Amino acid sequence: MGLSVAVSPRVRGKWGGVLLLLLGTPLCWAQSSTPSDLELQREGQRRLIEDQRQRLDGLQRLRPAPTLREQPSMAVGSGCVTVQRLVVEGGERLPAERLEALRREHLGKCLDAAALNALLASITNDYLDRGFITTRAYLPVQETDEALVVRVVEGRLEGIDRPATLPASSVAMASPLEVGEVLNLRDIEQTLDQLNRLASRRVTAALRPGDRVGGSRVVLEDDPGRPWRIHLSRHNGGQPSVGRQQWGLGLWLDEPLGLADQFDLQLIRSQARGAERNTDSNQVGYSLPYGYWNFAYRYIDSAYATRGEANGFIFDLDGKSERHLLRAERLIARDQTSKTSLSTQLSRTATRNYIDGTRIGVSSRVLSEWRLGLNHGRRLAGGLFNGDVAWSHGTGLFGADDDHGRPDGAPKARYDKANLTLSYLRPFSVVGLPLRYFGLLHAQWSPDVLYSPARLSLGGQDSVRGFSEQSLPGDTGGYWRNQVTWSHPLNPVPRVFDLFEVTLAYDLGVIRHGRYNDELHGRMSGAALEFGLRGEQLSALLGVSRSIERPSALPQRETPIYFELGLTL
Repeated sequence: MGLSVAVSPRVRGKWGGVLLLLLGTPLCWAQSSTPSDLELQREGQRRLIEDQRQRLDGLQRLRPAPTLREQPSMAVGSGCVTVQRLVVEGGERLPAERLEALRREHLGKCLDAAALNALLASITNDYLDRGFITTRAYLPVQETDEALVVRVVEGRLEGIDRPATLPASSVAMASPLEVGEVLNLRDIEQTLDQLNRLASRRVTAALRPGDRVGGSRVVLEDDPGRPWRIHLSRHNGGQPSVGRQQWGLGLWLDEPLGLADQFDLQLIRSQARGAERNTDSNQVGYSLPYGYWNFAYRYIDSAYATRGEANGFIFDLDGKSERHLLRAERLIARDQTSKTSLSTQLSRTATRNYIDGTRIGVSSRVLSEWRLGLNHGRRLAGGLFNGDVAWSHGTGLFGADDDHGRPDGAPKARYDKANLTLSYLRPFSVVGLPLRYFGLLHAQWSPDVLYSPARLSLGGQDSVRGFSEQSLPGDTGGYWRNQVTWSHPLNPVPRVFDLFEVTLAYDLGVIRHGRYNDELHGRMSGAALEFGLRGEQLSALLGVSRSIERPSALPQRETPIYFELGLTL
């Protein structure tokens, strides 16, 4: 099936000669970004920033395991004990190579009380480093001189105590802890992470001795807030073709099913409503934890209507994009300084575009994608680092289009692409001023020509600041956002805003020149100065930005001024 612009005889008769001038070649139109495509791309960029901030936030809660410096020995008199054979009883989770190393280190030596204490502390610390915080090694009464016996008591979980405000079903879904199993600090941390990802939860944990030797109970405490939030916003970040001034309304519900789950609904509407220019965007999301797993579904739709003119002809353009996302993520490793997880995601994106009421076949597509990702976050050089790498492949699922009859250089529905995202957050000070650096690098590479929904787009508050009228799309490229923020607490009476912030930003982006990308490529950069006020319920942001570098495809130098007002109930 070749690519063609499907138009009716009525439209061809009215201004068919203008179509080629208006749309260019079908291949160009297939790659061009409609307002709904741009909205999906910008929403993805906003969600990328939010996701990176949340992951860095989670890294702040990582705490090093306690270290046992001294362990009193038992049943050891004065003098020393010659180690002819070392036996460790009960150390089921002590790695075999670690046990062998201990034997090589101590066999044939005469250990005094200090050396015995060091041996016990070494074994206990090995458990502590791996999160087994209630496991201890000690010396029982030695019944023979032929072997030195060390006994390990691997502390087990006897139960979980919770307040009445924290449903048992939520704890069961959020926690990987199992009664009767050896207690691990990482399981407690995961429980707190899963519960505290909900804005209404502020859960802490403590340990209480159990009834049996080595047994412990985990005691959860909670200072709950409201299970719902409503956020109303007004900003001028919309697209010029469909209306800059926009209203936003968001609703978040924590634990609607009592499973530590979360539901959210977000609506965006252009302020000016009319047939000539308007846009709507809706989102519905749901997330559900299960121990070390997280599952999420999100539906996004975006519709637009605008009016164009070419060679004296006035015509209507409208369309709609829909995207379904289903994601699963599994934490595969965590310790006192890092987390690592694997994720998989399926998505379906459908776009429909019309010109004067007639469907434009070449830009109306159904794409499906399978994505496999790896995430790693850690404490690094006095700051917090997070990295994501992902590979995506266009599939034929959910009624997606195929590439049958695709001419050379046309976009592919069965594409491959790779993405890399790196972020870093670090506090520092200059002449006594507390500052905070936040950097984000996002790159995409693809050997294929991509349809607009799968492409990378540069230009805007969530990619390269300094551009609002113009954007630079491409299959391969990236952008690097840098900002330094100074924060100052406020104590006004009456108390409206708690914090005043000033941010200085510099962003850089590039789209690669390719065989089928002769014009829309090059380097762009911009700078921004932002002033923000934040309070418990009110927030305000005012920013001015300036484009610095731009390719020849973007003829105008811009100085966007943007604002956002928010009210949270």
